Amino acid sequence: MYKELPYSISPICAMGNHTIALNILDNYQTVDMKTWFINSLINMDACVWFNRIFLRFSNEFNDNEFKNCPLLSKYFIPVSTVKSKNIDIVQLIQDMINCDYYTGFLCDRFYLNFCSDHFQKNHFTHFALIIGYDTEAETFIIADYFREKYSIQKASFSEVRDSFVLNTHISDMPFEDSIICVKYQESKYSYITYQKARIIYLVERYLAGDVYPDVELWEGVSIYDALRLCVDRGHIQNSVLQAIYDHKLAMQKRMYYMDELGLLKFNQEEKDQYQDAVLKANQLRNYLLKYEISPKKPSIDQVYQKINEYKEYDILFMNKFLNKLKES
Repeated sequence: MYKELPYSISPICAMGNHTIALNILDNYQTVDMKTWFINSLINMDACVWFNRIFLRFSNEFNDNEFKNCPLLSKYFIPVSTVKSKNIDIVQLIQDMINCDYYTGFLCDRFYLNFCSDHFQKNHFTHFALIIGYDTEAETFIIADYFREKYSIQKASFSEVRDSFVLNTHISDMPFEDSIICVKYQESKYSYITYQKARIIYLVERYLAGDVYPDVELWEGVSIYDALRLCVDRGHIQNSVLQAIYDHKLAMQKRMYYMDELGLLKFNQEEKDQYQDAVLKANQLRNYLLKYEISPKKPSIDQVYQKINEYKEYDILFMNKFLNKLKES
């Protein structure tokens, strides 16, 4: 038997919590889905985690990650229950997928053959999502970041069984001590409402660029200060560069959805400006990536200047969106 649930690879892919929701919901282009997107993925923050700097979409309203998205129904199975009842994880995953639930859990990459050469010496535990299975080939279809790139791979039943982490407890977050199952939630009635005031609030928060040094948190446009700190420390995570690009992809997608639903109309010149914003974000990403890997590096001052120039551009770009929104 073969079953694979609908799952796209969104270009907005820096952080898994948002990527999973988008990869599922992109297959359901409903008014609710588009309205949810318009209201979400606006503000950003940067934080230090395990001594590394990460950029991500903020989650002030707790509804833009797959665990909390109102368009996805959730079902949590405690790992402790699976362990105590001696439940076969392979059969459990198949049963959940048969009920149209995407099924994710912490797994040890050491046991996955397609990435074992990357983790030959060190075990590495990370969340992964199972989106399908093939009983004849005895394989699961698995999606996550493998070697710093989001992709879909295949792993044998035995690999997944071995990789299932029973004894690791990282934190109190639900998906780190539970198996989480999610599926698209059909509705006969539209219940996600356009929240103009919320969007204005989030854009204003983004432009305020607050910094919280005590907890090493940068919000909104202050993320570019965190980016400078990455340069100072000598290493920039690929996900950091992708997150900056993701933000402008999300802004462009929001613009198209707002225009399509008649919430805010954009002329061709304005649409071209959003495309230009995506291109500029990609140029900054590529510039910093080359800086990271090239033996012939520009000076630190040149890199700072490039980051500052983009920050100034971003402030102007987001202010234009904010003013248009307020005037509507």
